[in-house]
Order: sequence, then C-alpha cells, then structure tokens
Amino acid sequence: MVLIFHLFYRDYAKSFREALSERLLKGFSLNGALLRSFLGFLRNIAFRGADLIICVSDSVRKEVVRHIQTQRVVVVRNGVNTSVFRKVECPKAYDAAFLGRLCHQKGVDVLLNAWKMVTLEFDEAKLVLIGGGDQDRVTHYKGMVHKLGLQDNVVMKGFIPDKELVSLLNSSKLFVFPSRYDGFALAVAEAMACGLPCIISDIPALREIYGEAAILVKPDDAECLANTIKEVLSNRSEMELLSRKSRMLAGSLDWRITVNAKFTS
Repeated sequence: MVLIFHLFYRDYAKSFREALSERLLKGFSLNGALLRSFLGFLRNIAFRGADLIICVSDSVRKEVVRHIQTQRVVVVRNGVNTSVFRKVECPKAYDAAFLGRLCHQKGVDVLLNAWKMVTLEFDEAKLVLIGGGDQDRVTHYKGMVHKLGLQDNVVMKGFIPDKELVSLLNSSKLFVFPSRYDGFALAVAEAMACGLPCIISDIPALREIYGEAAILVKPDDAECLANTIKEVLSNRSEMELLSRKSRMLAGSLDWRITVNAKFTS
C-alpha cells in the first residue's frame, strides 16, 4: 500500500480519546462521535501499515514522520506543465489574482480584508478570485465582498478550465496567496509559470518551495498583506524582478524535471 500526503491534517495526529472528546464538545451525538472517532483510529492504523508514503514537500514529510513514526517516507514534489502555464503578453485587467479553493484554510477572508485597505489608496484596484468551494463558503465570501463595499473591486470567477485560467492569470499584475497552511500549493507554481510576481504566506511548505522567488508575509495579518501589495504595485522594477524569479523557479518545477528527480527521504 502506497499513500500520498499532499498535506498532513491536524486530525491525523489525534488519538481516539482526543478525537472523541473534541467531537462531543462540538455537539456530536455519542454514537456519531464514537463512529467518526473509530474510523479515524482505523485510518491512523492504516497509515502506519503503509509500505511507502510519498509526501509532496519536506515540510509534509516532517509532520508525517513526527506523528506516524515511520521511516518509509520519500519526498516527490508536484510539478507544473510549463508548456500550458506560461507567460503571455496581454492587457492587465486585474491588479491581483488569487487561485484556489474558497475556504478558511486559504485565507480568503484575510485577502478580502487586506483588499479593502488596498482600495483606500488605490480606489480602482481590482482583485480576481479564481476557484470555487462549498456553497456556504462561497456565499459567505460574497457577503464579505458586499459588507466591505468591494462590489466594484472584486470579481469572483469560480472554477474555470486551464486555457481560460492561463489567460486570466496573465491578465493580472501579481498573485496573492495568503494560505494559513498548505503542503505544496500548486496554484503558486502555476502563477509563477505565468510570470506573476507572488506574495504568499510565510508558512513552512511555501517558504521551502517558493521562498527564494516570492515575498513572504505573515499569515492572518491583513494589514501587513495590504501594505505589501501596495508596495509591490507601486514598484515596477520590483515587479519585474519578482516576475523573472517566478519563471525561473517554475522552470525547476517543470514536470519533465520532477518525474526524473531522485526520491529524497
């Protein structure tokens, strides 16, 4: 049995008793809490019985080794198709883009609050959110857009095909990804392959993979994120330098390189 970890979720590290107590506190019925906790317990046993575990980053590998206590772990990074995701010259319709699932993990709420601060200085600044999510989450973020008065500054595109995605990324001046936790974040690699300057969260996996080419910002800090966005948008030479760094790093993540790389453990 081979397992692939794109992210090590916190629930994986909980014992049966911890998981049960937490669910009971959240209001689960006793039977429901017992069943879900027992299934989680069986899942964790299966983890330990794996013949090989593949992790997409060293940050994920460290979490796996620490909690599952196995040495049968290797790192094989994700890759990006640079023949599809590439820089294309086109008019810049958006000042910034976000690509990913619309959920709490990805820090969409932080980005919207930061964008409100950006518009106080750049009143016509436009942000495009690319990606979907659970309907209640999407509804929640649409509500935030209206509550913050950003109807003219934020466009929500939902899920779109790769061909349209490449054009949309290239029509943006920069890419912002304020995720709270992640294992690799392929969206950043795709944005970098399109030559976008990237502002991303300073979290272990993103620092490990993209830190040399992106600006790192403390997660959950909307004010710091807003200030960084404004500084980059105001500095053409910085944007050009970051764009070059993005494309160079994305080149090292090309699938043709990834599939021929040696496993690291």
